[in-house]
Amino acid sequence: MHGVDAGLVAPPTPPGQPAETGSAPEIIETDHVVLAAGSVASPAILLRSGIGAADELRELGVSAEVDAPGVGAALSEHPQVVLEWLPRRALPAPSSVWMARSVDLAADGTPEAAHPGPDDSTTEAIASLVPMHALLDGRRGGAELEPLPVLLADHTPRRRGRLRVRVRVRDADPLSPPRLEYVYLADADDRRRPRDGVRAVHGVLDSPALAAVVARVLGTDARIRRDGAALDAWIDDHLGTALHLCGTVPMGRDDDPRAVVHGTGAVRGVDGLTVADTSILPTAPRRGPANTAVLIGELIADALRSHPA
Repeated sequence: MHGVDAGLVAPPTPPGQPAETGSAPEIIETDHVVLAAGSVASPAILLRSGIGAADELRELGVSAEVDAPGVGAALSEHPQVVLEWLPRRALPAPSSVWMARSVDLAADGTPEAAHPGPDDSTTEAIASLVPMHALLDGRRGGAELEPLPVLLADHTPRRRGRLRVRVRVRDADPLSPPRLEYVYLADADDRRRPRDGVRAVHGVLDSPALAAVVARVLGTDARIRRDGAALDAWIDDHLGTALHLCGTVPMGRDDDPRAVVHGTGAVRGVDGLTVADTSILPTAPRRGPANTAVLIGELIADALRSHPA
């Protein structure tokens, strides 16, 4: 199946999924749909199926089957900046784990160990043993010496709920890509953390202890690191995300107006529809949600086996 169209809700007939199987769309009728398209595509499919904020659906020309304002309203993510450095010599390829070391930095850019307590950690720095493009597509380049990245991601526990992104659809066309509206670096504290993180990582890479390994840091220099405005501009140009997307179809209590699904992933107000991906997590966890995604699948599969529709 290459794509799923709107049509998850089609009363009074069983829910149908118009699916693209290579050429002409195919209608698949079923008593129960399990949606696991991810934190961007899952809310987009729900919105085009009439499940979302009623006012927004009317603007799209979509009939509002279920008024669920939490759909796509608050994608929770970890803002990330990547700092690359060039080794003096080719390093051996890792045999298994791509990550060399992970360090939590406190609010002042020092290691978290100097500040006991989980609320003090603000930024995670991960040193990678493979180039950035290999992390993204799995392929190594042909050059003998390739830059290696240090990934700096904001994981501040007390502010996870603020670093939000909205997922919206432009129209009812299933082939039209969703629109992501980011709200990063909104205040001085948001800006201070990546700035302190970049300076802390530079301090490590420029240290005498790594002089025999690190040839130079790429992209920034001492002038940029000293100049707060110049460093902020560099961060603006290089800001990305850690791809820890969650929260666009959030689960919650019955009295939570933003909750879209129950703890089992069942969509409120719709019989026979379950969401089973990280979109149901209200906020991104402190670390990458890969294992959490597997757990979600296991728990929801167990719930469906125990209480089939």
